[in-house]
Amino acid sequence: MKDNPSLENLKAKSNQELMQLAQQDINGAYDIIYERLYGKFVSLALKILRNTADAEDAAQKALIAGYIKRNKFLSLSKVETWLTRILINKAKDIIKKNGVGKTTDAATEEAADGPEGIKRGEILDPDIDNRTAGNDFQADKRTRLMLMFLEECIKKLPEEEKMHLELREIYEMPYKEIVKIANEKFGHSSLGNIKNKTDSAKQKVKNCIERKLSSYEIILKNRH
Repeated sequence: MKDNPSLENLKAKSNQELMQLAQQDINGAYDIIYERLYGKFVSLALKILRNTADAEDAAQKALIAGYIKRNKFLSLSKVETWLTRILINKAKDIIKKNGVGKTTDAATEEAADGPEGIKRGEILDPDIDNRTAGNDFQADKRTRLMLMFLEECIKKLPEEEKMHLELREIYEMPYKEIVKIANEKFGHSSLGNIKNKTDSAKQKVKNCIERKLSSYEIILKNRH
């Protein structure tokens, strides 16, 4: 009979490997998955539920459910993706419990997903990834300003647009999953509506960042 791997050995393993060990009832394997994903899942649930206590509750329930259902996990799937689907369902359950929104229409659930999600660099600047810390101090300073303004501009969006943009861009969630969440939370939505709101939010954020950068540069110029 083999001894359980040490904690250090477990921490060096990927989530895929840890899930396989958890399926073999190896002590501590799933605990590491829980620790790795809990904070990220709370953040994701918070984007949906807008309530810290509910977000923590959803994350805990999802990760516990993942352990209970661990033998249903198929190795061809990605652990985080599989658990994220459980998290979304837990968040939807909380929305229903709180009496907000309606259940998702069957036709909406079957809606095809759109193209890959917009990337942060697309909102900010097509070349932002090439302008990170390096020898060009001014370019790096501008990039850091844009990242700071990004957060400020997203916060100004209407709640629904903000949620769509964050779920699509930050978490790269499929449109069909966002449609399900929007139906549960707001009681109305469609694939086309979600895409339009996401595009609108993206443009608003780009315009907001450009205005802030322009104002900042004018202030600097006036100081000299």
